[in-house]
Order: sequence, then C-alpha cells, then structure tokens
Amino acid sequence: MTTENIFDRIQRIDRRVVFLVTALVITLPLLFPIGIPFVPSPYALSFHDAIEALPDGSVVLSMNAFGPEDLEKMWAKRAMTNRLFEKNCKIIEVSFDAPGPIAMSKCYEELLDQQLLATKTYGEDYIFLPYVAGIVVAYSAVARDIRSATGGVDYYGDSLDSYPIMEDVNAATDVDFLALTGHHTSTAIEPVVGQVQTYANKPLVVISAGISHALTSSFIASGNIKAALEGLTDMAGYELLIKDPGLNIAQMDVVSAHHLMLVLLIIVGNIVFLLSKNKKSEVKK
Repeated sequence: MTTENIFDRIQRIDRRVVFLVTALVITLPLLFPIGIPFVPSPYALSFHDAIEALPDGSVVLSMNAFGPEDLEKMWAKRAMTNRLFEKNCKIIEVSFDAPGPIAMSKCYEELLDQQLLATKTYGEDYIFLPYVAGIVVAYSAVARDIRSATGGVDYYGDSLDSYPIMEDVNAATDVDFLALTGHHTSTAIEPVVGQVQTYANKPLVVISAGISHALTSSFIASGNIKAALEGLTDMAGYELLIKDPGLNIAQMDVVSAHHLMLVLLIIVGNIVFLLSKNKKSEVKK
C-alpha cells in the first residue's frame, strides 16, 4: 500500500466512524470520569469565597425556585449544602415552585453526602418548609413573617415552634445568609433581590442557569448578590474548589474531551490534506 493511498483513505473515512467516536467520547467520561484539568471561573472563585467567609454555625435561608428537571442546579446545590453542613451551618429550606419540595427531597435523600447528613438532625440542623405560592408576594411574605407565610408548620405539617432551629427565626432578618437555587427568569432572581435581600440586607448567593448572567451580573455589581454560579463551568469549578466532585465535573470532562477530539481531528485532517496535496504534486512532476 502506498503512502498516497493511506492519505486518500483517511480523507475518505466514513463519517459514521467519526459519529461513533464522538458518542464514545461523550459517554465514557460520564461513566468513568477522567478528571481533565480546568481552571475554575472567577464566578466559581467568588462563590467559594462567599461560602468560606460564612462563620461556622450560621443560619442560612435557602430558597428554592426549581424543579426535578433542573438536575445540574441540584448538583450544584448539593455541593453548596454539603459545604454548609461541614461548616455546621443550620439550613432552612423553603420552596417557591410547586415541584420544589420534591426536588429538595431528592437532593437530600439521593445527592447529598449521606454520611455527613447522618450526623445532622432534622429540626435542629435543617428543616423543610412547605411550598409557598404567590411568587413575588410569596417571597415578600416569607421575608417578613415565615410562620404567617407557611401557616406555622413545616413540610410535614408539624408546628415550627416544636423545632429548635426555628426558635429565634421568623423572618429573613433573623438569619445570617441567603441562598437561591432557581430559574433564570424574573420570577425567581428579581423577587428575591427586591423582596428578600434588600429587606433583610443579608449576603445572597445564587445558583442559576447560564442565560441569567446579564441579570445577575448587574445585581452583583450593585452588591445585592454576593456571588453566583451560572452554568456548567461555574458549577463544576465550585465542585473542584471544595474537592466534592459530582455530575458537573463529569459533564466538564465530556465538554473538554469533546473539544480535544475536535482539535485533534482538525489538526490530523489538515496534516493529511497537506501531505496528500504534496504527494499528488510530486506524482504530476
């Protein structure tokens, strides 16, 4: 077989082979994470610093405006929650989307570090408040009077007064820190800033979709939002910084591996094309 034939065959390779390789590159890192190095984004660094600056034992009001379909944000919430528990923070979970309590339960029961969670006591270290309807009105109500907004009961219908974590807490002004995991739309971020953060004047961090960057960046510039994780790069970067790898880092492996494959194909394709062109020129001479 001549060298020329080898180059010609490479250039005529069946595109289905490329599709198969792409499928493997996308699938294998999810099953067997590679750990391709990447640099955490500035947003991930800011988010990490905001959580680390929180004193141990702080009370966090964690607001959820997301559903079970928001898997990547649930994994980022998992990483944040694990770190808050490591710092012995007390977490009050409240949902503003109807599927929120389901997603919240899934996060705690299936995604959190179960050994760490086993050291925590419901009602003392964390509590689930019920879904509060009304969007803007709901955020305002929770910020000003939690018992009135929730009917004075937790997600399971038990009195909030029976739980130690709620002993000195009935408004956003009574907590030390605010967190929002939600959609990019104005039904989540803007009401939290307008009705909760500005009222309580407490640090706020946000986990949201990447498309919300234009909205959150303005609130970060104004100081209303302390830090935000928006999109895969930020969320994977935070998992990397706290050494708690999850689905986001695995997905970053997929992105990085796919990009490396494309770069390799471009390089090989151009080299083969140039060598093949040179060989043909030599044959004509």
